[in-house]
Amino acid sequence: MTFVMSNVGIIIRQKSQIMYFMLFVIVAFMDWQKTTRIKKRGEIFNRIVEEERRRLAEAGV
Repeated sequence: MTFVMSNVGIIIRQKSQIMYFMLFVIVAFMDWQKTTRIKKRGEIFNRIVEEERRRLAEAGV
């Protein structure tokens, strides 16, 4: 009986470790997703700014 109970304890401990690991994976994925979204927004913004600068430079000439 002691052997079975110790195995149950080990299983419960491993289950909680897996849950924490999965939480870490999900949080890391969400961070990556947000970083990617911010980078894309920055690229679009830079493209718009460059087009506006070109347009102003052509109008000024």
